[in-house]
Order: sequence, then C-alpha cells, then structure tokens
Amino acid sequence: MSTSNLYRGLFELLTLPHGDAAAEMLLTSGRVARRELLVIARQEGCLPELYARWAAQSLLSPTEINELEQITRRRAGVGDVLRALPSGSLLAAPQGARSSAAAIEVLLPDFAAIGPLHEALGRLEYRLGDAGQWRLPPRGPLHQGLASFDYEPSLGEGPAVRVQVGGAPIDARRHVAFGDLAADAARLEGLACRGLAPTRQVLHRLASFGARATPVTLREIADLHQLLKDPAQRVDTTWLQVRIEQLDAWAGLRQLRDAIVARRLGALLGWGAFGRLVDASAAHAESTATRRAGAPRVASFVRSAFELVRSPRANDVAARLARVPWLVSQVLDAGYRVCGVPVSAKAFDAPRLMRIDGALYVATGAGVFLLSLVDLADPARAELGERVRTASRPVVLARWTAARAVRRSARS
Repeated sequence: MSTSNLYRGLFELLTLPHGDAAAEMLLTSGRVARRELLVIARQEGCLPELYARWAAQSLLSPTEINELEQITRRRAGVGDVLRALPSGSLLAAPQGARSSAAAIEVLLPDFAAIGPLHEALGRLEYRLGDAGQWRLPPRGPLHQGLASFDYEPSLGEGPAVRVQVGGAPIDARRHVAFGDLAADAARLEGLACRGLAPTRQVLHRLASFGARATPVTLREIADLHQLLKDPAQRVDTTWLQVRIEQLDAWAGLRQLRDAIVARRLGALLGWGAFGRLVDASAAHAESTATRRAGAPRVASFVRSAFELVRSPRANDVAARLARVPWLVSQVLDAGYRVCGVPVSAKAFDAPRLMRIDGALYVATGAGVFLLSLVDLADPARAELGERVRTASRPVVLARWTAARAVRRSARS
C-alpha cells in the first residue's frame, strides 16, 4: 500500500463514520503495511483511533493492548481537568479537548489569572513542566506580558495542560491578543470555563501552526476539517481573512497548505472559501518577511547566538551569560520571548518583576521564574532556587494587581 493511501485511510478513519470502505482497508493491510501504518499513525497523532478500531476487530498485540490502556487512562483524566478549570479560563478547542489524549490548551487573560489555575491543577497533582516562553516589558505594567508554559501530571496519567497567557503566539515576536480570541466565547455546559467560538478556534489554530517549528499533523488537519464541516459550527471566513491580513498571519496557513499537499489530501477537503484562503497563503507568506520591520540588530544577534545552546544547560559560562539582565532586557525590549525557568514554588498574590542576585525573575501565582535565554538543568535550577529563598532584599522592578486590571478594563 502506498504512503499516500495510508494517509488517506487515516484521514478517513478520523473524519468518517465507522464502516467506511477506505478506512476498513487499513484493518486488512499486510504485515509490512501494518508496521508502516503504525509509524505514520504515531507521528501524525492518529494512534488512539487506529488502536480503537483494531481493538474492535481483536487485532491488537499484547504490547498494543497495554499502550491502548495507557491512552484510555489519560483520557479518563480529561473530565477532571476540565471541571477544575477556574472561571475566566478559555478552552482553545472545546470539542476536541473532551476526547483528546494528548493535551488540553487553556488560554488566560493575564498574569493575575495564573494563580487560580495553578492552585486548581495542583489539587489534581499536576506540576509545571520544562521552561516556558515569557515576554514582558522590563519597564512598565505586567498586564501587557505574554507567557506559554505546560503542566504535566505528576503520576504520569492524565492529559498535559498547555497554557497561553495574554494571547497566542504567531511567530517569535507577534501574537493574537487574548481579547481577539475571547470574543463570543460561550460558557461550556457543566463547567466554569468557556470555549472559543468556532471562527476564533480557527484563528488560534492557524496562529499555533505558524509559531512552531514542527509541521502540521494529519490529526490537526482532520480536527480542523471536522470544525469547518460541522453544520452546528459557523466559521466566518470573511472575518477570518480580514484578521489574518491585519495580523499578517499567513505563515500558519502556509504551514497548513504544505501539510495538505505533502499528504495529498486536497481532494478530500472541499473547504470552499477557506480552502481558497489556504491556497492564497503561498504568495502571501513569501512576501511577509520582506514587509515586516526587523528587530534591533543587537537583540537579534544575542537571541540567535543563544538559540544554538538552547537545550538545558548546567551552570556553565553560557548559562550564566544567558541570564545577564542587560542581555535579557535587550531581547525582551525587541519583542522576543525568553525562557521562563521555574526555580521556586513560592506563590505571589500579585505578579511582579524582580532583580535578585544579578538576575531577573518574574514572580507569579505559580511560583518564581528565572528569565533566561536558555533552559537550565536541574542542579542549576536548584542552586538559583536557593538564592531566591535566601535573598534578603530583592528589588521589585514592576508590580501589577488584578484590581488595576479591572479598573483599566472598565474604563475601556
């Protein structure tokens, strides 16, 4: 069986009812095709559905049965997480989150909302993952800041939780504001959180496609297809095109187009006006880089240099240089994100930017994060955490309270 037929079969497995002939063909594949199919399904995020179909036909091996049981246990924890999300949280994919075994994407309006979410997930034995990405003004109110970080279940069961604060990244320097995504959000039945409206869901997905280095998966194409084709969901393509042009967010559409072409799925989609928008992305994406103003040279050079050593570092020369306040401030002032390395679990009632022992930290309701141009290995994190705990006079550089945010939004 050709690779393109495997992609087609997996796509139809995700999007068509049980019993479809093309999808059923996957169940009768030979041994070689089965091995290739498993590799592709794992890469493309389709493994749970494939295993479920094979389980119904008693075609799973003992190893595959164990893996399916692990997936099922992770999915069982999705409901617990959704019920724990505090008011003010937004689910990026309300329908997909209820069945996804991979991750739940949560959007928060600002840094003040981090504390309630952290407390709620802590009751479910979740812990912060690796260094996230933070962008905040070195001088000025923190309510204009952005952050992205993950939570993972401590016991290894349950979905990961991906958090975006203040908006969704488009690329290394730009983002879609939380307000653009939160408009028309509806309260989800039986939950305190809300879900993105269909058109805003599409905008968020396109932003995420353009912001990351990894390609769009077959699973993501299928999820988007389901959203666009669902008669109960109305996607306003005209509004979407206007916002994409205003934000210059064509990169995500180009990533989507490249993924569709690579898997030869175009004939299966029939996306109408949205499909024409995807096709138009090729020309727009190529001219985006030349139209966009460049970042200051010093900041671009510093960021590029540390990209080469971005993986977790011991407390060596590179790691110490990466947290020098002047270098970090240069990158932040240019609009780039930096690593937010969690070094202390001490929660703060109001977000603040602090200088402690020659480095910059942001204190939040989830703990204290070192601002660095690289991630740090555990021993280096522990050493910096001890410095934070024993610091006698940290210098507070910025402070912002939820009360100010409420007054500001009331005036606007």
